[in-house]
Amino acid sequence: MGVAYKRGWLGLPLPGLLGLLALLALLVVAGLWLASAPSRPDGAALDERSVSLEEDTAYAQRVRSMPLPTFADITESGARKLAFFKFIRTLVTLENHAILRNRLFVKAQQADIARNRSLGDARQQRLEALLDRYALDSADIDPQTLQDLLRRMDVIPPSLAMAQAANESAWGTSRFAVEGNNLFGQWCVRPGCGIKPAQRAANATHEVRRFKYPFESVAAYIHNLNTHAAYRELRGLRAGMRDAGQPITGMELAPGLIDYSERGTVYVAAIQNLITSNRLTRADLAKPAKPSTNAQ
Repeated sequence: MGVAYKRGWLGLPLPGLLGLLALLALLVVAGLWLASAPSRPDGAALDERSVSLEEDTAYAQRVRSMPLPTFADITESGARKLAFFKFIRTLVTLENHAILRNRLFVKAQQADIARNRSLGDARQQRLEALLDRYALDSADIDPQTLQDLLRRMDVIPPSLAMAQAANESAWGTSRFAVEGNNLFGQWCVRPGCGIKPAQRAANATHEVRRFKYPFESVAAYIHNLNTHAAYRELRGLRAGMRDAGQPITGMELAPGLIDYSERGTVYVAAIQNLITSNRLTRADLAKPAKPSTNAQ
């Protein structure tokens, strides 16, 4: 004998009505995600033309100090994914914009050096600081040195960061994410610098780095990809796309993560699958507006 369900609104059985309401709620969240997608007419998302010359200091400070949302409290998996991706994209976009502003500055100095124009002390010191930050020789600043800097100092596609953060932090719910705002599994080696992994080998000394805010984890992750020798291939792929005038996408750069995990090609495939199954490439290709700080 079949089960007799109570009838609800629209004459649907109550379980069917609840499912419909859940679907509608998910569609609303998805609509908010799409509505928040960047829309601005002055350039592609990962191009210098897309960024204002001056940072909105108050806005940037709000993003840099945003706490990690309690993603585990979002019980519906689709809604949790959308909230997580929006949060990560906000952090990544702020750091990418800062990088693009620095690229604009470096390109302007390249042009002046090519014309044998004096840079002056302030610009010279800023260039030296950038070269030092990106582990390049600042003793002799010439056009080739600055070209090497531009090769390192470049954006990371939001899709790549979103997929890796989801993989590394269990959608923002892992112990290291919750306790240390670590979204990418970054290690540190100084005793007390982070959180001791429960499964660490007896002879190992590393810890999982602790950050004050999630933004710091994102900025460290991007800087790591831009400077560590293990990701030279990734930077080469990105430079080739720049030179060819092609969009810089996470799918194309993912093979450069071969050394990010001991899993090697299996890890790369997992990241690419996250990008494709969640249609994250659209975040790389959209034209950006200032992202929302209401990511929680």
